[in-house]
Amino acid sequence: MTTGFPARGFSGAALVALCLVAGCSDQKPTASVSGTVSYNGKPQTVGSINLISDSGSGGQAILTEAGAFKIEGPLDATEYKVFLQPPVPGQLPPGTKQPPAAKFNLPPKFQQPNSSGVRITLKQGTNDGVVIELKD
Repeated sequence: MTTGFPARGFSGAALVALCLVAGCSDQKPTASVSGTVSYNGKPQTVGSINLISDSGSGGQAILTEAGAFKIEGPLDATEYKVFLQPPVPGQLPPGTKQPPAAKFNLPPKFQQPNSSGVRITLKQGTNDGVVIELKD
């Protein structure tokens, strides 16, 4: 009994159709980013860096003690507003005392995407060594 399709021809046609469908999708170029954040020349070592694009895509990373960050994405390769947020206390086991909060001495304008005034543009691929300097 035959199905009307030769086995080789059908699997080849299916493969071509699958490739066409996968290749025709409108995938946006993606990026990753790493770098440092400073405020008035000093590394910002507390909190998190946040990126948000005009289309609403974004990313976030916790800052290290050296003021470094890394967002592996995938992020859209586009322009982003940059803002920082204070650290969020972690969940501790019951009965454990919360350690003192780290000092987050950053003016409120740098804590909101529409008032920080800081923007970065990510190109497709890896964007290493990005320096973000917040200044009063």
